[in-house]
Order: sequence, then structure tokens, then C-alpha cells
Amino acid sequence: MNTRNKGALAEYRFISTAISLDLKVLVPAVEGYAYDCIIDNRKSLHKIQIKYASKDKRYNNYTAMLHRRIKSTNPTYRKYEAHEVDFYGIYIWYIDTFYIIPFEAVTKSSLSLDPKNKNNKYDQYKNNWELLL
Repeated sequence: MNTRNKGALAEYRFISTAISLDLKVLVPAVEGYAYDCIIDNRKSLHKIQIKYASKDKRYNNYTAMLHRRIKSTNPTYRKYEAHEVDFYGIYIWYIDTFYIIPFEAVTKSSLSLDPKNKNNKYDQYKNNWELLL
């Protein structure tokens, strides 16, 4: 599966899960925004950037890149900024699991997830849809 398809898979899975939780999901009509969707929980709006986490066989965990491409020729990347994204929805397809991580909880442009390790920095965000309700 190519990178674009992995991203689409993660986005559609996130949206379908959010709808099943009775959240309203708003999706931009065109590409190019820093967020992939907006969640409306009837109290507030949350900008969500959805990422597909790839398997990292070297460390037996999953990694996601948290930067955006801003040029198509000679690719240039930059980290997301606080005014652009409220939460990351990181999808691990291999185990059908989302990590709902607040923007401020991430300090680097990539992260590693180890679902088996309860001491993982991000374990508290595993399937934590409550943050969006």
C-alpha cells in the first residue's frame, strides 16, 4: 500500500469511528489544510491531523511522522503549529488502534508507539476518544 493510500485508510477509519461515537465530523472540501477534519462534540470544535503509523521492525514498535509537506517540488517539511492542530489521531492499522494525542503532548516531529509497553509515554492516549467527547 502506498503512502497516500495509508493516509486515506487512516482518515476514513478515524471518521467512521468518530461518527459511531455520535461526533459530528467536518472535512475540508479541498486539500492543503493543516488538519484533516474537525470534530464537533456540541461543546467545542477540535482540529484533527490524522496519521498512519508504520511498523518499525528495528525496534518492534510503530512510528508516525508529524510534519507537513509544504512544497511538492524539492519537498520541504515543517512541524505543525499549535494554531493549526488540536489533536493528532495516530492510526495503527496492524492492530486497528488509534492514539488520540493532544498537540501539546508531542514535542518532536515524529513519535514512536509501543502498544505492548504500558510505560510508553503515549499509552494514556491509546483509544482515548474521551478527549474528543
